[in-house]
Amino acid sequence: MKTKSVLFLLTPLCLLYLFLACNKNNEQAASIDPDTRLIQDAKNYFLKEVLPDKLTQNPIVERNNRLPLGKIANWRMANVQDLRWGKTVVVPLNLPNTYTTTDMGGTKQSLNGTSFLVVYSDKNKVKQADVVLLFPDKNSKKDAFSGTIIVEDWDGAIKSGYKYENGREYNVVTTVIDKRKRNVTTEQTCITTDWYNCVKVGSYPTDCHYNYSTTQCTSGGNTGGGGGGCNCWPAPLDPETVTISKEELLESFDQRANQLNLPACARNIFNKLLAIRTGEFATIIDNFTGQIATFSWTLVIGDAGRKTNANTNNLPYRESVISTFDERYLKAATDLSIARTMLHEGIHAWLVNAFKSDAEKAKLDYPKLFEEFVAGKTDLNEAHHNEIVRSFINDIAHNLELFGRASGYVLNSQYYADMAWGGLQTTRYFMRLPQADQDRINAILEAEQTASSVEQSDGTTVSPKGKRACN
Repeated sequence: MKTKSVLFLLTPLCLLYLFLACNKNNEQAASIDPDTRLIQDAKNYFLKEVLPDKLTQNPIVERNNRLPLGKIANWRMANVQDLRWGKTVVVPLNLPNTYTTTDMGGTKQSLNGTSFLVVYSDKNKVKQADVVLLFPDKNSKKDAFSGTIIVEDWDGAIKSGYKYENGREYNVVTTVIDKRKRNVTTEQTCITTDWYNCVKVGSYPTDCHYNYSTTQCTSGGNTGGGGGGCNCWPAPLDPETVTISKEELLESFDQRANQLNLPACARNIFNKLLAIRTGEFATIIDNFTGQIATFSWTLVIGDAGRKTNANTNNLPYRESVISTFDERYLKAATDLSIARTMLHEGIHAWLVNAFKSDAEKAKLDYPKLFEEFVAGKTDLNEAHHNEIVRSFINDIAHNLELFGRASGYVLNSQYYADMAWGGLQTTRYFMRLPQADQDRINAILEAEQTASSVEQSDGTTVSPKGKRACN
């Protein structure tokens, strides 16, 4: 009887508690303002629908042969605006190191502040996500945009284009031009834009790498739609305000099932490489940071095997390509050596992902690699190494030099070129180098790998230039 009395007493108390808890939750939900809710819904849609888990093909290549933009959505600055689609969530994009020109490389403009992710509901109440790229001309004003606009999806497929001139809106057709077929247009109704990857490190001159061009040509008369003063598009922002922190940069790398399971000292090196990336390595990292869903790369610490700094699995059925960095190596090596190894393993990961994502295109891009492996003349790892020498060794050297500059080292370019041979000493290309060059390169690599001086056969001593990173 006593137990029943207690239960009888507790039951209404529990119901009262549940009632109050529900009311509290409802009050909290009601306290969220409509704009905040729209932004939350837009972010959830973006992460779950716009960044799918898997893609069966490479949309960049098959749709317009355009190199991917390394876009990072800055959700900290997300806001709601009334635009041509109605209530629209506008998210400023950060495009690290991406610049454009319309005067053959003369004046380079950053896309930070003029590029946006817009999430809205179309006339059928279906959510859409577009990337809007604004290219204001000299006549553009804060309340009257003048220039051209590209609208594309997140994967880089161009959906539409517009030109604003003298308060009138015109449709434009945008064509992507491969850098090998670049021609200056003489059409008065066309504007050619050149796209660059530019990196500025310290007091060194800005380093720019030309990627490709786009030509925008007016098609027909004006649309009769929104003039320059219409509230159709997001207003340009000050580029300096659209900044990405180191944490957000790493988060963008993790967004596509990439993982960075490394100690803080190694993460700092990788983060610096992300910030100064250029050339082919920039394209590689941009694919890992959100352009192609099937491209993913996991970096872990572990046992890479005897006398191996790191290794990358080449199993196409794995969800993510895994690079294992040897724990003993990380504790012994300099930051320059670790950065070089990360660049090297990143290219291995790229090649594995490229063949997994679109084997036919990869065969066209790297025919010698495919021929060597299929012919059975060499194993896949050696075939990769041969391709790295043919296609990537200069990019490794250049990115490593930018890393060195950013770390405060003042070294000549030859030192970084020598380091770029790390892991490639068994290739036939290395074996063809003069013996004196081979000896010098091996000594430099060993000195940086062990953070200690190495005596050569001729009695000279090579000392490491980098500093031990993970004591």
